[in-house]
Amino acid sequence: MDVLIEKKKIIEWVESLEDTETIELLKDMANPRKFNFDEEFKKGLTSEEFSKRTTDFLKGLKWEK
Repeated sequence: MDVLIEKKKIIEWVESLEDTETIELLKDMANPRKFNFDEEFKKGLTSEEFSKRTTDFLKGLKWEK
């Protein structure tokens, strides 16, 4: 279809939205934040914590014999 027609359909859909979660997702897509690797890295898991969480998760599964 023509791009202008598709844009119009999207605009009409957005105008009809009442779900705040969807609106927030659209806002995030329209205004992407800059990715700061150093800051995100600080929030990450250590290898020890990752290993512990993985082990705990696997031990929590119901294994069939």
